[in-house]
Amino acid sequence: MKLNLHDSYNIRARLCPSIILLSPIPLTLFFCFKDIYNLVTSSILICVLMALTNYIPILQRYLCEGKISTINYAAQYLEPNDQTFDSTTKKRYYNKLAECNPCFSQLFHPNSNEELMNYCKSAVSYIRNRTRDNHLVLEENINHGFCKNMILNRPIGIILCIMLSLFSAPYCFLLAYFKKTIPLGAYVSIGSNILFLLFWIFGIKNEMLEQSAKKYAQTLIEAIDTL
Repeated sequence: MKLNLHDSYNIRARLCPSIILLSPIPLTLFFCFKDIYNLVTSSILICVLMALTNYIPILQRYLCEGKISTINYAAQYLEPNDQTFDSTTKKRYYNKLAECNPCFSQLFHPNSNEELMNYCKSAVSYIRNRTRDNHLVLEENINHGFCKNMILNRPIGIILCIMLSLFSAPYCFLLAYFKKTIPLGAYVSIGSNILFLLFWIFGIKNEMLEQSAKKYAQTLIEAIDTL
């Protein structure tokens, strides 16, 4: 298996949420301590933050394991009683799966509901493995992965923004007390942290994850015709 750490999924679905999560840190430090910022300190800070992006997915799993339910919508869409696809289309999908792999002919006559669900889940895994190069499936998979990681980052992002705001406010107070003036950067720092906090609270919703999961599942099932 060829592993590409710089493919579109890793960059857009894993790296980008980590960058969004950590971006308030360099912004706060830059606006509050602009005088000590130079090429060397900026490079060191960026390297440290980029290294932390590798740790964030591990922290996500540790803190949020089991807190996000993952429903296999694609398997549900393949069930005969599901109304997402009409019966004619679903029969065509069943025939295509049976043509690709004879064991999926059992989808027509399962012995029990449990066996049907097992065959549907197996079919979804088969489709996923066979459509890794499908552009539409990849795009929806990236969108779903991005939403999932943003939901996992949400509690950490809220805590981080609150901590940085609590740091910036006393800093402004000390400047006002000792220097009798508050630099514009200090106001920008507080404002940016408030905006990020509002983004995490109101801009990231669980509904986004569910919608992206359903869209990915639908696109995955529709890709059966391309097998």
